Amino acid sequence: MKLLAISYCLPPMAYPQATQIGRLLSHSKMQVCAVSGGDAVDSTGFAARVEHYVVPFDESRGLWQTIATRAAPFYGAVPDNYRGWIDAAYRKIEALVADAGRPDLLVTFGEPMSDHLLGLRLKRAFDIPWLAHFSDPWSDNPFRKLQFLSKPVNRALECRVLEHADAVAFTSAETVDLVFGKYEAALREKAFVLPHAYDPALYGDEAERESSGPITLRYIGNFYGHRSPKPLIYALAELQRSEPHILKDVRVELVGGLPSRMKLSPELKSLPPGLLVARGNVSYAESLRLMKTSDILLTIDAPADLSVFFPSKLADYIGARRRLLGIVPPGAAARIIDECGGRSISPRAAVKDIARLLRDEILASRLRREQGVAFASPEGHASRYAIANVVPLFEGLCQKTIEIAQARRAF
Repeated sequence: MKLLAISYCLPPMAYPQATQIGRLLSHSKMQVCAVSGGDAVDSTGFAARVEHYVVPFDESRGLWQTIATRAAPFYGAVPDNYRGWIDAAYRKIEALVADAGRPDLLVTFGEPMSDHLLGLRLKRAFDIPWLAHFSDPWSDNPFRKLQFLSKPVNRALECRVLEHADAVAFTSAETVDLVFGKYEAALREKAFVLPHAYDPALYGDEAERESSGPITLRYIGNFYGHRSPKPLIYALAELQRSEPHILKDVRVELVGGLPSRMKLSPELKSLPPGLLVARGNVSYAESLRLMKTSDILLTIDAPADLSVFFPSKLADYIGARRRLLGIVPPGAAARIIDECGGRSISPRAAVKDIARLLRDEILASRLRREQGVAFASPEGHASRYAIANVVPLFEGLCQKTIEIAQARRAF
């Protein structure tokens, strides 16, 4: 099967989207031709396994672009800042089709959602069976800065993509429920779930966490917007006040971006030196090593009644086979953490409840060390996210998309 994949983000870009989609495509047995943005091809990695073409796009913003983004409701929000890439990418793909022939299947990956608008244009031009993959919701994304004028336009664009794609895939069942809750039931029949995946080979033979030294809890990822370490900091401060001996041999590391405004709380300043450490950003390979050598891996998300997001970093956490602890809203991440043998609590929970959960997990980790027992995640749930098990789902969905398109034409 000849597959044409459109993903603005692909290796060697360092975005999580590039890592996840690159992993999926490079492990597939299909004949894949991929078109992305960026300015380089990873000839020894991704491009050694996938035919990869780069269509450059200037992502930098000048003064006028910055002013327009803030002043004009539509600028950079319909659907995003990458819409200007579509014309150049379309011309490149048009030339590829003229040279190599029509592919059997078109797959577009958003974010950015401009990838799907390119897919819509290609669908109309070549009538190729089309699978549209969404890592995040589009018009329903609570973190998307959509003003009152741009939101209905994005909803209309989303609807157009969902109607014209032969099949659509999302990373969680919760996202499917959110997106299709506003559409007729017939449209939902196109929807499938394809989760993020981890690659066991990337963790190598790195030694697991030390049997001595501090109990280490790590959060790996960036904080921004309403996603804040505040619930964790407040809980640590509560433990330090009420049961300081619990934290005697504990180290909590925040690995990634942490805005300055989040470092100003009195609770943070009340913690003893060395208990909570902000390490800054690290490479992807180093992040996997840090996961593997942790006692507990933390997932923290913004407060909400329900979160449909399956963070790609959580898939990597699962691959590290460490204890998972989530300070996350009810929803996809909480469900996955619980299924993989971890525990979760809402960031809106009382500080004492979050502190109690931290206390229990620290004591359990300490006991495992004393007994020389490693944490064992439920095998069936953890292994379902291994790339070797996710790729067959993807390839099956690709075949299903072609069958749906053929049935539509026959009808």
